[in-house]
Amino acid sequence: MDKHELRDLVLSWIVLTFAFSFNSIINRDFEVVASYAIAVMLGFVFHEMMHRKVAQRYGAIARYRAWYMGLLLAVVVSVATMGRFVIAAPGAVEIVLPPMPYGYLVRITAAIAASGPFTNLLISIFALPFHLLLKGYTYLPTVVGEVNAILALFNLIPLPPLDGWKVFRYSPLAWLLFFLASALVTIVYVLS
Repeated sequence: MDKHELRDLVLSWIVLTFAFSFNSIINRDFEVVASYAIAVMLGFVFHEMMHRKVAQRYGAIARYRAWYMGLLLAVVVSVATMGRFVIAAPGAVEIVLPPMPYGYLVRITAAIAASGPFTNLLISIFALPFHLLLKGYTYLPTVVGEVNAILALFNLIPLPPLDGWKVFRYSPLAWLLFFLASALVTIVYVLS
């Protein structure tokens, strides 16, 4: 990872943490702010790094790049709505795959796309027992679980350029099972 990629990741992490925790910053609830910082690091940074790692495994050149207008939009919307609503378009891993047959390209693209939301789903499932056991004592497992469950579900929406579109294009059945699992975990967090 070069210094520009690291800078973009850290900047995106800081801006997203600010956007998601703006209301808690105003209310000086720094335990929640710290929980969001950890949740965004686990959710966003790990999501993007998994895309990068899987793409490189398939011989691609892969690098995270921030989208500065998207980061600015996240701050403006969060501040304008006092933290009640966030639009997060921080950037993405840019991937250049080597030449390959189209069918193989669709399969590899789906695997790379699925790796990010899959990471979020695993993190949210791992946090779930801690959320259920420690609710009322600490915000951390709840925030980590909810952020990751929502990131997985959102990214699986089957519309371009989201990850869900690439998975759906390869296998509608695999996409459906993945989406339902993410929806179920999200519902458990919302209802508990």
